[in-house]
Amino acid sequence: MKHTSFLAGLATLALSGGCGQEAALVVPDEPAVKGLASPIVLGERDTVYLADYFYLPQTTIDSVDVPGCTCTLDKSRKLIVVDSLPSRTAHLREVRVWADGVVYSIVARLRDEHRIRIEIPDEGYGKVQVKGEFNGWDVSRGELTRSGSTWGVDFSVPRGSYQYCLVVDGKEMLDPTNPARVSNNMGGFNSLLKAGESDKLPPVLTTQKAQGRKLTLLVKNEPEMLIALWENYRVPVRMAGQRDSAVEVEVVIPRSAAAADRSHLRVWAYNSAGVSNDLLVPLHKGKVVRNASQLTRRDMPTQIIYSVMVDRFVNGDSGNDYRLNSPDVLPKVDYFGGDLAGITQKIEEGFFDTLGVNTLWLSPITQNPYTAWGLYPTPRTMFSAYHGYWPVSLTQVDARFGSDAALQNLTGSAHRHHINVLMDYVAHHVHVDHPMIKEHPEWITPLHLPDGSLNTERWDEHRLTTWFDTHLPTLNLSLYEVADPLSDSAVFWMKKFDLDGFRHDASKHVDLLFWRMLTQKLKAEVERPIYQIGETYGSPALIASYVGSGLLSAQFDFNAYDAMVAAFAGNGSMKRLQSVLLQSLDTYGYHNLMGNITGNHDRVRFISYAGGAVRFEEDGKAAGWSREVGVGSSVGYQKLALLHALIFSIPGVPCIYYGDEYGQPGANDPDNRRQMQLDGYAPEEQMLLNKVKKLTSLRRTLLPLTYGDSEFLYADDDALALARTYFGQLVVSAINKGSEPKTLRITLPQGYGGAKLTGNFGVAFTQSESTLTIDLPANSFEVLNN
Repeated sequence: MKHTSFLAGLATLALSGGCGQEAALVVPDEPAVKGLASPIVLGERDTVYLADYFYLPQTTIDSVDVPGCTCTLDKSRKLIVVDSLPSRTAHLREVRVWADGVVYSIVARLRDEHRIRIEIPDEGYGKVQVKGEFNGWDVSRGELTRSGSTWGVDFSVPRGSYQYCLVVDGKEMLDPTNPARVSNNMGGFNSLLKAGESDKLPPVLTTQKAQGRKLTLLVKNEPEMLIALWENYRVPVRMAGQRDSAVEVEVVIPRSAAAADRSHLRVWAYNSAGVSNDLLVPLHKGKVVRNASQLTRRDMPTQIIYSVMVDRFVNGDSGNDYRLNSPDVLPKVDYFGGDLAGITQKIEEGFFDTLGVNTLWLSPITQNPYTAWGLYPTPRTMFSAYHGYWPVSLTQVDARFGSDAALQNLTGSAHRHHINVLMDYVAHHVHVDHPMIKEHPEWITPLHLPDGSLNTERWDEHRLTTWFDTHLPTLNLSLYEVADPLSDSAVFWMKKFDLDGFRHDASKHVDLLFWRMLTQKLKAEVERPIYQIGETYGSPALIASYVGSGLLSAQFDFNAYDAMVAAFAGNGSMKRLQSVLLQSLDTYGYHNLMGNITGNHDRVRFISYAGGAVRFEEDGKAAGWSREVGVGSSVGYQKLALLHALIFSIPGVPCIYYGDEYGQPGANDPDNRRQMQLDGYAPEEQMLLNKVKKLTSLRRTLLPLTYGDSEFLYADDDALALARTYFGQLVVSAINKGSEPKTLRITLPQGYGGAKLTGNFGVAFTQSESTLTIDLPANSFEVLNN
């Protein structure tokens, strides 16, 4: 049985009809749905968990209606089973749920599936398999069948582009029948295929103007229907006129919105080609937010995350220093002495304020063992637990990082500086010395598979049971008796320390039961909004399956990051990067909270790839142990600036890995976890840092960069241009990653031809009516705004 989350609000309008009378909304003092109900992707035989959205059993579900669909509400009134769906051309549906006499609505997006076939001629092969983004790179789910003179297999996938390679008699190879290929970021290539391409385009929505409670929107590409929600209640939409080939529509903010300090309006449209971009409009007391000063750190789209490895940042209290000082542990993987007091010190000094970030992601701070574990062969070394990912307690602050009081001081200081604090929480595994598994050995998954082989690092074929290492038992979080106390321990941190959210480790390796249980408890027991961002490597569909109202708020978009690395640091094209970004927006929404990273603690530092100090085809970990890795060519600083420019321009939440603001080099783990440098920057480092500070300032002051509509204006092998628009405000970001200057001639979005733009990074440009001409030097970018 498939599992899908579901529920809450929408208003539909066939544009040929007329539906414009404002109706009085029934809005309870305490809505049964907490927060904005996320849209769902709905397929036949899918199961909708009403507890993902409603407080159950406190709320009584009266009835459910999905126009055009046949569905069943089970006897417990907690699940909806979808029996049949309407025509695939009706891409959106409204799900109406009556709960305690109030009707709530949610947008349901019908599952967009397309058939792809991989077929190659038989050359006397004994076994042919395929692995790619459509099957999680798992060859066991990609067996080709021989039929006559060919081998073939079919897959059903959402619209998008997919990398893959064949495994023929145990050896990887490209698809000989498909000339399309892209860099695999490891010195080679993958084959590439596209699914669901159409000559017709889905609708495009843009905000135009707001007057009092009336919003005017522009809809291009012949929309068949619009859906509008205020919070989780449907509101009417009416056709207001025609502008060139587009339709103007009006939405009236309901009077009920005037009582709320913060509420939101959301809009979608569709036609036979697919679903439009979505709009998200923040409201204050029922009026459109027009200035960034009206936003707070609680407005999640405004987050700029800074990832801190606690041990490698600042030593603020030498009294808690503890190094193993063991001959078995090389200094690079021993404790350096960073702690919570050191981070608090930098908050108070204004370090993060000056940088422009407003959310700190702390590496794990729960108690870890005082002994060395694991083994790396060359050079031979064991490891300390400086990183924090080997918990021996789920509720105790590691004494080497501080105390309960130190954490409370940190969060208090951060909040006075209008900074959120996220805790890195490890639910997937514990250390073998954790007393919990000594008491309950039945709570872990088997270390050995039925064939006797070790179940370690089986990331895909045994995703929910694999161990990361032999000293890190995986918890069986598909069992209620395990998930219940583990989720309680996570809630403990939010309640005791006033934290603002979690970064969750290894999300895809944890059963959905745990994520549902944790999120329900957070909604019930913690009044403030909690941001939860997960870590999953895999296809967009797999990543998205963990995101929703009853699950995680977001995940890191590693597919987008890989495409950025290929484009900016490798030989990938910007056109391919645009395709990946569009697939992400189509999957997660145009106003998603996904994390867009500059790097992380598990990857080679971007700048060392971009400068050529580390080669894509080599072992990144071995590189860090075998030589001193630097930046390489100074062009790496320019290319890292391009990466920053893009992640601060696109939808989602920018996330800076500590040191990437000035270009700290490094190979892979542990070389990417060097001591933080706080001053004494080289000229190239200072120049990069200044650009990053300017980008964070623009992100925090220009509303189009957080709540704006998004439209790609240009893409070729070397250049990309993107527009973000928000009720008359326009931002255009243009990037040239090529080694030669490039002039871009761009047509501005409809309705913005007269916008007078200002540059921020010194690049020459001219405007003539609706045409913008930008002269981009090699490896440069510009962000213009009106």
